[in-house]
Amino acid sequence: MVWQDSMQRIGLLLALILTLGLAVRPGAAVAQSAPAAVAGPWTIAAIEPAPWAATHPPDRRMIGSTIGFLDGRMTGPNAFTCGGAQYETVQSEPRGLFQGGLAEASAERDAAALGIAPLTTTYRVTCDTGSFDFHEARDGLVIGYDNQILRLRRAGR
Repeated sequence: MVWQDSMQRIGLLLALILTLGLAVRPGAAVAQSAPAAVAGPWTIAAIEPAPWAATHPPDRRMIGSTIGFLDGRMTGPNAFTCGGAQYETVQSEPRGLFQGGLAEASAERDAAALGIAPLTTTYRVTCDTGSFDFHEARDGLVIGYDNQILRLRRAGR
């Protein structure tokens, strides 16, 4: 009986924590507002084969399309249009880029060839169509999408 009362109290406490939104992942700041560093429109300036799919010819039809980082949503072609967007800023090492898509033996070299620093800022957008990691690179942002690297530059620049 005492055990059941304790379990019921723990269950109620967990429900209260989740209801109040107090459950967050350690070390991660999640927000519905786009971070100032990326907020607004970005243009897909180039598309190239991903290092893990070098024989896969890139589909360049999205070049010139705009991806917009907006409060609570993201806009763009295909799956990049989504609602319920939550933004998270994390630091990534080469072996963690593109959801671990770079070969461990060549991750640092491949990241450098893409213009990505050994420790880079990643802007993670999680929304109703999926989770997207945009990595800071020398000339803007890069994202792995459909075995390709999309290069984004701030719109109008």
